[in-house]
Amino acid sequence: MKTVKRFFIWFAAMLAVILIADAAGGALLYFAGKSSLTGAMSGYAKKMTFPLAEPQNEDDEKKNGGILMLRSALSDYTEEIHTGLVGNLTFSNCIFDVADIVLNREGRHALSTGIFAMVYSDRGESGDWVRHCFGLIRVNELAQMPEAAALADALRQYPDSPVRLDAYKIENNKVTPVSVTLTDESGAALQTVTFAADGDIIRADNCYIYNKESTPADDENTNALLWKLQCAQAGERPADRLARKYEEKLPVGTDSYEKDSVHFGICSLAFVHIEIIDGNALVNVEQFTYTKGVIFYSMILGAIVTAVLLIVWVAQSKKAKY
Repeated sequence: MKTVKRFFIWFAAMLAVILIADAAGGALLYFAGKSSLTGAMSGYAKKMTFPLAEPQNEDDEKKNGGILMLRSALSDYTEEIHTGLVGNLTFSNCIFDVADIVLNREGRHALSTGIFAMVYSDRGESGDWVRHCFGLIRVNELAQMPEAAALADALRQYPDSPVRLDAYKIENNKVTPVSVTLTDESGAALQTVTFAADGDIIRADNCYIYNKESTPADDENTNALLWKLQCAQAGERPADRLARKYEEKLPVGTDSYEKDSVHFGICSLAFVHIEIIDGNALVNVEQFTYTKGVIFYSMILGAIVTAVLLIVWVAQSKKAKY
């Protein structure tokens, strides 16, 4: 009976250690991120107004390109942060998830959620990928296509290759690829991947998918198409579910609203920003999952607490004999 009692005491102590480590990690990351993340996304709902109007001149084209670039930059993504042993001590060895939901007066639209890759016309001008961006590929849908595996393999083989879009479909600035060719710098084809499609297909010879070159110092390049595909194939994350939860809290019919909040979970902390500007809304979730730090401190503190309990129990047993 004494052994069972001591086991439950030890188990309760270990549970307390885990909860303390979890709370400490949440508090540390909260104070570390509060100043830089709280309010950082304020005003972005006004900068992303969809659907976009058909451009009538070059200025309209540049404006639309800037909005599409911004939507691509605010794609959902996941980053694993590794900073060695120090990272375990400071809880900075963590998983960082970002989820954004963009809405208009009618609610969701084709570019409301997801991971996006920019599509642009190459006209031989500086900054073509922004100046002449005319649509976005929703990589989440691309990743579900049977041909996505072949495209991912080609991107692994030619990671820095320009990605030419030979044929595509487009509706409300959302582009669906039909034929993609990886080329060398001279434009010669290296490998072509064709996707099953029907309906109105547009053929092109100067359209490209933005695929920023990787560098040795940037192993997780958030602009690389392969990186986006891998993120999309990972599936739904807690940050996505949290974003939907806060989306439901948006006050319907309100033209102006803004609120920042913090959401604490098990081994996780999320900074949440929701806003409505002129009927356009944004839900932004930036979540840290610091399980490694909790495990690290739980092992250390758990070992100390276990040793203390053993010393106390051994002393009690010796005292009971006399």
